Amino acid sequence: MGSDRCLLSDCSTWDDGASVVAGKLGGVQNLRQNIVPRAVYVHCSNHSLDLVIVFACSLQVIKTFFGTVKNVINFINASPKRKTMLSKAIELTTDSTKRRQLVKLYETRWVEKHTSIIVFKQLHLVVIVTLEHFIENGDSETSSLASGYEKLLTDIDSAVPLIIVNRVFCITKSYAEQLQEPTCDLVKCYRSIEQASLYLSELIYNNDELDNLYNEFDKFLEVNEIDNRLSRVTYRRYETTKDYFTDIYRTFIQMTIDELGRRFSEHQKIVMTISKLIPSNIDNFQFSDVSELFNQYKDDLQTDDTCIHKAEFDTWKFTTLQMPEAKQPSTFEESLIMMQSIKSFYPNIFIFFQLYALIPVLYSLCRAFVFNIKVN
Repeated sequence: MGSDRCLLSDCSTWDDGASVVAGKLGGVQNLRQNIVPRAVYVHCSNHSLDLVIVFACSLQVIKTFFGTVKNVINFINASPKRKTMLSKAIELTTDSTKRRQLVKLYETRWVEKHTSIIVFKQLHLVVIVTLEHFIENGDSETSSLASGYEKLLTDIDSAVPLIIVNRVFCITKSYAEQLQEPTCDLVKCYRSIEQASLYLSELIYNNDELDNLYNEFDKFLEVNEIDNRLSRVTYRRYETTKDYFTDIYRTFIQMTIDELGRRFSEHQKIVMTISKLIPSNIDNFQFSDVSELFNQYKDDLQTDDTCIHKAEFDTWKFTTLQMPEAKQPSTFEESLIMMQSIKSFYPNIFIFFQLYALIPVLYSLCRAFVFNIKVN
């Protein structure tokens, strides 16, 4: 490892969270950072977002709900006859969706997980109609399974999490899709996550939003002929159905927000500080806003002289502000391209952009755990 010190000093690592790499005690991340303390470790952002959802869904009522949805989807999709019946039921009962099948609830396909729940909510009544058909017309085993699933889906303990999870997934789905874009860099990633957190924070205690969602819940119960009364278990804890709904709503969203902060805050500060050097952002900042960054990475820069760092920042800011606003780079990658012909004038800032421009948001875009960024 010692002979590779120079190579390692130009590296950053990323992965999908496997303990053999991500482990802070015995993983590659730990071994790597023992040699290069400033090495940047990045967990695949879309996988992190999925783990946020997984954590929030560990709430028991939500966890049980997901198990029910997965079993119902598998039950219907396991038989061409059941799938055909579902498709016919959709044609007869609704014209509000082009969907003709349920979407399988995958454990690791992040966007599809969102889509699966959203589609399931859209087709909920049709699913019940399909199950009722097989209760009456299926063989004994099929009829028994269909009856059990129909009972679960027409229970308030399934309806509450369905409406709440669907609401949150309708918000986070667009972020999951954005994080899968090859052009999504770390700055866009963190800004997206920050926006999601802020919006979810507003939802928690926004009574108008809560009332609107509860009204949607009431209509959902009416359309699907679900009893609005609390179950025996929930009756012991809550006085009204709305109390039950509100508690699950706020708990689920708060768990989502807390996990977003835990999983995305570690590197966000460094990345967002470097983003202040991007031409489209720099007008709002002074050298004092990035001086800590220069100090932290001084061993990777061409000089550790603070006066030179400040002079380089000031001239870089002056140069970029001479550009028309529409032509100012807004990402690390665009900034690198723009700097190619003038990098000798701003060698330290160029190094910063190199260090972060090619760190991918997605593990699926990588071919290895270690990426070599050559700093010339």
